[in-house]
Amino acid sequence: MEIISNDFEVISKAPEQIRKLKELVLNLAVTGRLLPQNSDWGNASSILNSIKQKKAALISEKIIVKEKPQPSIDYDEIYFNLPQSWEWCRLIDLCKYIQRGKSPTYIEDSKIPIISQKCVQWDGFQIDRARFLNPLVLPQYGPERFLETGDLLWNSTGHGTLGRIIVFYEKYNPFEKTVADSHVTVIRPFKEKILPEYLFYWFASPFVQEEINDKATGTTKQLELNTSTVKSYLVPLPPTEEQHRIVQKVTHLFRQIDALAEGAEQAERVRQRLRAALLHRLEQAPGPAAAGQAWGPLDHQFALAIRRVEDVQALRQTILQLAVKGLLVKQDPGDEPASVLLERIRKEKARLVKEGRIRKQPALPPVKEEEVPFEVPEGWVWCRLGEVVVDISSGWSPKCYSFPAKVGEWGVLKVSAVSWDVFKPEENKRLPENMSPKKEIEVKKGDYLMSRANTEELVAKSVIVHQDVQMLMMSDKILRVSFSEEISKEFIKIVNNGVLGREFFAEKATGTSMSMKNVSRDIIKRMPIPLPPLAEQRRIVERVERLLGWCARLEAGIRDLEEKGEQVVRVGVRNSV
Repeated sequence: MEIISNDFEVISKAPEQIRKLKELVLNLAVTGRLLPQNSDWGNASSILNSIKQKKAALISEKIIVKEKPQPSIDYDEIYFNLPQSWEWCRLIDLCKYIQRGKSPTYIEDSKIPIISQKCVQWDGFQIDRARFLNPLVLPQYGPERFLETGDLLWNSTGHGTLGRIIVFYEKYNPFEKTVADSHVTVIRPFKEKILPEYLFYWFASPFVQEEINDKATGTTKQLELNTSTVKSYLVPLPPTEEQHRIVQKVTHLFRQIDALAEGAEQAERVRQRLRAALLHRLEQAPGPAAAGQAWGPLDHQFALAIRRVEDVQALRQTILQLAVKGLLVKQDPGDEPASVLLERIRKEKARLVKEGRIRKQPALPPVKEEEVPFEVPEGWVWCRLGEVVVDISSGWSPKCYSFPAKVGEWGVLKVSAVSWDVFKPEENKRLPENMSPKKEIEVKKGDYLMSRANTEELVAKSVIVHQDVQMLMMSDKILRVSFSEEISKEFIKIVNNGVLGREFFAEKATGTSMSMKNVSRDIIKRMPIPLPPLAEQRRIVERVERLLGWCARLEAGIRDLEEKGEQVVRVGVRNSV
């Protein structure tokens, strides 16, 4: 299994890849490709003949009952070709007893546990979840009903529980007698020739588990594997000696995978603490110079700290937070203070009101001290977003087709068009032909758009339309926000989509459903924002764009690495079949 040592660093990036790696091991094991074949190990046909003779003797002694003849194995049933010494057979050909448990009569105080579906878990046998049998009904239980070491217990009903299987060991059970309920099938092989653990690995393999529901009967509320279906299940049977070697090898590899996974998890916990410490150091820097110094260790330790897509997402938020705190670029004493800029915007808005170009807006309250989450650099001011907003307009939501508009057709934007930091014009619905478009709400290049209704996480997210757009209108859940030309829309977007904006709108949004929150224009205008001088706004935007571009490249590299891990496992699984 060279794949484990060579590519485990890549594969262990996700629990799903660990599961697939174990499936790969099982695929190799049950197809006879995990170990080299050895003619000295005998052949499976002699095992089947020996079991057939033992069953005949037990039937004549009335120890077991004679089973109905099974149909011969059809070529279309066979999963794959077997090594020369192996044989395809039916499960009942290998067992002295296959039967579902009885519907029990429970009692609180008893010494006879009843194994239910809850006891049969992929991570092991859980006797503590068992209920207990009323001793008064013991006469209804023949000796074959009591579980033995090496019995396989297979969940035979339910959704999510169907198909789970374990090997029962008495050493894990402190009770002298144990039975199963009617939702669990008891499989008792001839253990002298058939290793229960081998059968477990076969029935736990993807070959069986992926088709369980296809073989089940019943309704959507209750699926079940009939006993007759279980008895007739095909099994690829190797010689007894090879069964032992397969079980030993699979057990060893699973332990190796689990140990490597545990080591990877421990390393991941250390890495997460390192990432948190580095990002915290950046966010808590007292000024741009200190923040610049903090980038040094972060840059140096990226190989350890930034290894997952979610790490890059956290780094993006840190970058946006540094930007709005004035920690990304140095302040220039020669920049015009933001207070002067704000006063000029007030005069501009007053002029537009006087000219009748915009409506007079109610005065906004000053930002209170308790609303200020951090101090801003000299030359900055805290103000309300509405103080730099000239106008806010909304769209229209007619009943549209469910599909997007084509070139030359009018469409109405969905809220998903403005939810993900980048404008997505393809997220629209086509306007019906019998409706006239409203050109005054047509989206134009340069528009700053916000969602007024969305999930708690995404409500009031904003985008800037950087491309030429034609024949697309805003819906009534989308707002177009117009700013003074003295303001960088890109900087406002950084504030709005960063931690500051997300926390504000999560707190202020209304609505009882987590999947649909709303913000009013008044709430939007009341959001406190840290406002730097215009020249610094532009420097911040330029710096953020460079850093976010770097994050995008970093994330793409991580995704390529994750795809490599998936590809490694996919190739292994494909080659194992």
